[in-house]
Amino acid sequence: MTNDNRDNVVARHAAENASKGGVVWGTGRLDASACDAEGEGTVFIEFMLDCLLDAMVSYEPQEEDTNNELHDKLHDKLHDKFPDLSEKALDIFEILKDHPGLNAAEIGEKVGISERQVKTHINALKAKGLIVRVGSNKTGYWKVTFEN
Repeated sequence: MTNDNRDNVVARHAAENASKGGVVWGTGRLDASACDAEGEGTVFIEFMLDCLLDAMVSYEPQEEDTNNELHDKLHDKLHDKFPDLSEKALDIFEILKDHPGLNAAEIGEKVGISERQVKTHINALKAKGLIVRVGSNKTGYWKVTFEN
């Protein structure tokens, strides 16, 4: 949590508790005697829950946007080079790139299709030379052979 976010939480808590006649702190640090006075750390727990809530509400993942942008570029590049591959096959390719150890059933859950359909799409990817199976069916993994 940034200092600005923490200060906002502290200020909000201070305003709420001042109006109720409760414990107020201004630094974001809680005096242990305030916990004892309130009873078994209730003030501290409320403060921490407020901090967590604010952190979750204000969280904006920056990396996800970049990943989506990279995903879209690779997806488009693959689609241009292999126009006969379906969108589901391209989605499976992306999953195997990030999670090479997944089996067909696990991939099917992620994509929302049956295990049999996943195997069909995997065969199409193998036929295009985009993926290769390394090792056994049980303990092996998928190696992505297409580079950007």
